[in-house]
Amino acid sequence: MTIWWLNPLMKRGREKTLEDEDIPKLREEDQAQACYLIFTEKFNEQKQLNPSSQPSVLWTIVSCHWKEIFMSGLFALLTVVTLSTGPLILNTFIEVAEGRESFKNEGYVLAILLFFSKSIESLAQRQWYFRSKLIGLKVRSLLTAAIYKKQLRLSIALKMMHSAGEIMNYVSTDAYRIGEFPFWFHQTWTTSLQLYLVLIILFRAVGLALIASLVVIILTVLCNAPLAKLQHKFQSKLMVAQDDRLNATSEALVNVKVLKLYAWESHFKNVIENLRKVEYKWLSAVQMLKAYNAFLFWVSPVLVSTATFGACYFLGVPLHASNVFTFVVTLRLVQEPVRCIPDVIGVVIQAKVAFARIVKFLEAPELENTNIRKKRNMGMKSHNIFINSASFLWKESSLKPTLRNINLEVRDGEKVAICGEVGSGKSTVLAAILGEVPNIQGTLMSDGEILQAAPYHQLLASSREFQDLVNAHKETGGAERLEEVSADLSIVDPDVPFSFVYSFLSTINTYANLAVLAIVTWQVLFISIPMIYLAILLQRYYFSAAKELMRISGTTKSFVANHLAESIAGLMTIRAFGEEERFFVKNLDLIDINASPFFHCFAANEWLIERLGVLSVVVLSLSALCMVLLPPRTFSSGGWKTCWVPIRSLPRSHTSWPRCGYLGFGMPACRGESDLGDYTSGSEVWRSGFPPVKNRKNMNMKIMKNMDAKIITSLLQKSGISCCEFENMDLGFVGMALSYGLSLNMSLVFSIQNQCTLANLIISVERLNQYMHIPSEAPEVIEANHPPANWLIVGEVKIQDLKIKYRPDAPIILRGITCTFERGHKIGIVGRTGSGKSALIGALFRLVEPVGGKIVIDEIDISTIGLHDLRSRFGIIPQDPTLFNGTVRYNLDPLGQHTDQEIWEVLGKCQLGEVVQEKEAGLDSMVVQDGSNWSIGQRQLFCLGRALLRRSKILVLDEATASINNATDLILQRTIRIKFPNCTMITVAHRIPTIMDSTMVIAMSDEKPVEYDEPLKLMKRENLLFGQLVKEYWSHYQSAESH
Repeated sequence: MTIWWLNPLMKRGREKTLEDEDIPKLREEDQAQACYLIFTEKFNEQKQLNPSSQPSVLWTIVSCHWKEIFMSGLFALLTVVTLSTGPLILNTFIEVAEGRESFKNEGYVLAILLFFSKSIESLAQRQWYFRSKLIGLKVRSLLTAAIYKKQLRLSIALKMMHSAGEIMNYVSTDAYRIGEFPFWFHQTWTTSLQLYLVLIILFRAVGLALIASLVVIILTVLCNAPLAKLQHKFQSKLMVAQDDRLNATSEALVNVKVLKLYAWESHFKNVIENLRKVEYKWLSAVQMLKAYNAFLFWVSPVLVSTATFGACYFLGVPLHASNVFTFVVTLRLVQEPVRCIPDVIGVVIQAKVAFARIVKFLEAPELENTNIRKKRNMGMKSHNIFINSASFLWKESSLKPTLRNINLEVRDGEKVAICGEVGSGKSTVLAAILGEVPNIQGTLMSDGEILQAAPYHQLLASSREFQDLVNAHKETGGAERLEEVSADLSIVDPDVPFSFVYSFLSTINTYANLAVLAIVTWQVLFISIPMIYLAILLQRYYFSAAKELMRISGTTKSFVANHLAESIAGLMTIRAFGEEERFFVKNLDLIDINASPFFHCFAANEWLIERLGVLSVVVLSLSALCMVLLPPRTFSSGGWKTCWVPIRSLPRSHTSWPRCGYLGFGMPACRGESDLGDYTSGSEVWRSGFPPVKNRKNMNMKIMKNMDAKIITSLLQKSGISCCEFENMDLGFVGMALSYGLSLNMSLVFSIQNQCTLANLIISVERLNQYMHIPSEAPEVIEANHPPANWLIVGEVKIQDLKIKYRPDAPIILRGITCTFERGHKIGIVGRTGSGKSALIGALFRLVEPVGGKIVIDEIDISTIGLHDLRSRFGIIPQDPTLFNGTVRYNLDPLGQHTDQEIWEVLGKCQLGEVVQEKEAGLDSMVVQDGSNWSIGQRQLFCLGRALLRRSKILVLDEATASINNATDLILQRTIRIKFPNCTMITVAHRIPTIMDSTMVIAMSDEKPVEYDEPLKLMKRENLLFGQLVKEYWSHYQSAESH
């Protein structure tokens, strides 16, 4: 109940900076594995009860957590009941002040009752919020696990329908929204219950005048109905727009090296910005509807009050202190819940849309390979594959099967090679054996364990030199931090602005209430002094631990997303090796690693609010007790006039607040200064200054420190309940003081809660801010140093003492290379893994900047011109044949610089013309993400087509034939020789025949060239590296042929 178990962590956070290992693990029942196992067990039970229909995912989740939901609901009910006792206590207090005591010492009983009522309310509310957030965390964990498990079993055809970006969005956004819903679920019915109880109390206070209130409430609900429908419609469109933007962003980030090599960064940036504009349009529409809802519900209490008092006037209902202030305090108690109604509506709509998207994904058909691929039993010796008259189809909507009438039998110990032209279906046969392609006809059976060797470029991707080059920008922290903050973008859009507004308005309300209470009951402000000290002490403990919990929770978000992205990219390999379970277990561990700091973070929030709430209840109850205990004329009711002069300056100070200094993201930071000695002397009540914040580096620090003033203010409000004797104070003052005092307990909760929420969410802003200040590469264009329009018509490359390192603190990976590539020469670059071949190509494109020496091309030092001016003049066929989501035309010419006739000519030259013509849409034929509906050989021919369209004088082949077969290699080499006769060609290759017709060959070893000459001359010399590489290649080739 008191969250006492968190004290050791809060104390540790006060003593030292928290690290990952300092955070306790979640309880076993709260871990992702336990939640997912219960979910699957309940789901299977429902499936067995009714096999003919698909079990409901929603009711399965509810059945898993109905006990927790019921318990949190009980605490929510207790909160509402105790909250509703406040107006009744106020009414009785005023009657006692009027001298209408029901029994002796009724005032003492009321003060004690007030203490217990508000204490129970505070503790029950904290348990309600804490347990609801815990339920949300468990739901989010099980949904994240279910999504990951589902994508491991998703068929390739359906994977094309659910792109990697969409699956990432399911985890990072949809699961998050659904996890937030349990916190707001009880708010839906508790608000209705509170309104029902309020109507009863109001009827007791104003009688039939309540009808006017009902009319206003009904009109408010009716006006909200069409807004809610529109919000649901716009929210659905917003989620689709977010998927599109996230797909484009993910595609650009995954293929960032390719974009740099082709100088397409600006184009893809514009594409993402245009998608962001569409997303922003729907986001603005949703937020505007939220604003209309907020305005509608925020003004409803004022309209209710106006209508009710007007009805009282016309109906002749007598108005006196007891019923007027009972009415006022009742409305004030439901004011915050009513203001939350737009948020509740928004959360319900978001959760509904998100849940529908996730359920659609979870209910999608899975890969049906149970009869195709089996784990090998220890006693099984056969390794047979049997295919009889089988036909396979990638997409069910296609009319023509991908493979037709396939017959194949592979016996134990046999070695079978599958040969054919580019696009003939070789890879599809292997995928069918692995169970990746649906079998629509015939029989496919396999016994034993089937493993698939990864393509050469995937194996090479794990090597040191390739990984360093691909992730050169990652070494600086750029890509890594971008992965960490990608999920933060969805939080910054809708959540941070609203949290900022709520925090701002809470502070406005707090200071306004203080002004009223100071005017009415200024004499006893000193009662709060010890409570202020305890509150600040608690806040310091909270701040020390909470800021580190927020930081760790933010950084661990990326673990789950990164692991999911890697699994999606290597899905076929994971399934081929039968490692699904191991990857799933790792995913569960990563979910718990992220969930633990998140859990302790919101537990710390509740820890602070609960203790501050108790302090406020103590001060409120003691102040009420003073009204009964103190003797007459202890405090003069006329003394309030002495503090009017300093108090009237508060509005001017308050209006200057928005113009004070701002934090890095725009939140005003204020610092209150108070001299409590002036209160006792009565000469000055409040002095406040708002100096600008100079240090913008740590926004969380400033936000959390700003809570000091809010806590002091809230506690001063609690202490402001009049200690004046009833006989010496007007009943209006008594009613006003009690009405503000009873509602300020709720104001404290919402004020501190909004501050904690903002502090949590601002982590996303801080991480984005950190990423935006990471040093980027050189500018795309240097206006003062454009190369001439006819630059790069010769194609001569001079490398002078070139030295390269990936990071300032990393070792040198190219050691003083000096050589010249003459115009029109074919240069071959060979060497063992890690010798620096790909690093040299990276230096040509300035993927990495030199630390010494320079590269001069056609008499221009490439380090003096913009990156776009350099890279756009090169032609390249990269190692990884990358295609983008779009059409055939878009993949060949994304910038739209060439005509259809030119594109058709290029397709014919690279042996793709017939394939594209067979498709109904022609150049508008679709290419799915990663080009998975095209073979690897066809993807590489697409890259050849791009080079043919660009017609550059320098063509770079970076292991361009590493992932294709010999037939495609021959097509590629023949086309290059014919179409690039006078082009300077730089080829990095591991296949020796590819570079044997080169003019010159560079042999790399130990990050420097050791040989540079014509290939035939190098072959004639003994004990040279090139000769050794040639012998090794032909030895491996002959060995493979013999087997």
